[in-house]
Amino acid sequence: MTAAEVISAFAQAWNAAYYLDMDTACCRRPGSRKRTDPRIPPRIQVNFAADPEDLRRLTAGVRLAWQIACQPEIARHTRRVALLSEQTMASDDALAAYVRATVTTQFHPCGTARMGPAGDPMAVVDQHCRVRTIPGLRVADASVMPTIPRANINLTCIMIGEHVSDWMRGET
Repeated sequence: MTAAEVISAFAQAWNAAYYLDMDTACCRRPGSRKRTDPRIPPRIQVNFAADPEDLRRLTAGVRLAWQIACQPEIARHTRRVALLSEQTMASDDALAAYVRATVTTQFHPCGTARMGPAGDPMAVVDQHCRVRTIPGLRVADASVMPTIPRANINLTCIMIGEHVSDWMRGET
């Protein structure tokens, strides 16, 4: 399925009275995201389904969502599943092509100022979110998370901010 076909199918489904939206797949711990030397400027290459294990997990997730959507209790409330068909689900290659065309981020950016122990060369902040190389500066947001959480990051960010403010109050 090409990107144009995905967009066309989604546009058609969007205009339907009822549909179950299963338009994207997301991998929370991608194997294609590798650590690199922090002194080298980043090269952004999303490469979402490049790792065979990521692709296997993503296609398994789409198949599971399909099975759930096809259950009578849910199916009776839908006309069809957007972008997917029995033919796509029946073919490993077609499903892999669908996943490659639709996989996306869940917009949970984090880990750019990672927290970690003093011996971790990738760690930017200590356990109290103090930037190691700049006295008096703290980072209190999702960037200190060392890995992508498997849940929405909003509450985690609030908790980080609350803890950092408590630590700062305790220092004065």
